[in-house]
Amino acid sequence: MKRLVAIPLAVFAVLAATALFAPVAMAHPAYASVCSDCHGGANVAVTATKKSETASAVTYTLSAPTATAIGVFNGATKVTAITATTGTLSIPRGKTYRILAVKGPGTSDGLGSITVKAPATSASTSVATKTTIAGPSSVKVKTTLALTGTVRTATAAAPGTVTILKTRLIGGLWKSQGSAVVTVTSGKFAYSFKPTVKGSWRFQAVYAGKTVGTTVCAASRSAVKGVTVK
Repeated sequence: MKRLVAIPLAVFAVLAATALFAPVAMAHPAYASVCSDCHGGANVAVTATKKSETASAVTYTLSAPTATAIGVFNGATKVTAITATTGTLSIPRGKTYRILAVKGPGTSDGLGSITVKAPATSASTSVATKTTIAGPSSVKVKTTLALTGTVRTATAAAPGTVTILKTRLIGGLWKSQGSAVVTVTSGKFAYSFKPTVKGSWRFQAVYAGKTVGTTVCAASRSAVKGVTVK
């Protein structure tokens, strides 16, 4: 007959407690510490591809096909965590972020790391603009002269302002009669003026240019519009 070996009840208690409270090694996207402090193992591929940019930040698409989570850090400070294999991230210009891809559930299942620096300045694209001005060729003195105009690129309306330059023929010379700044809305502008002196007048719209995101709408000016004030 085989002898039964008696194991003290206290031993069972110790073993049960050990199993109950043993730590489980897994990826923790909610943790604030740098992933590499705990995780390691085989390299996990992670990439960052530029998606878009503005004057203040660059947006990247992050991809780590085999990762459980992606952590983003500014130095030792956690910026965000993505609990998916892909996601988007905006980095302020001039800043460098560390991107860590973690594969779980174990802490030794894999880790990948890259650093991404957003360029300090944008790669701007300049586009030409065309400015026009139109209105009547004559008007009576002390009545309102209504001028309208447009500012456009080859494909779209340009934003910003135009300066209306006013000159009058005096003694055979064209002399300034002041200027006015007018807002361009949806590529159009309007300006009203009431001349108090008869004679030959000229009006010209000067567009100063405008930067929108990474697109620079170049400066331009209209042809001169002649008006006779009777």
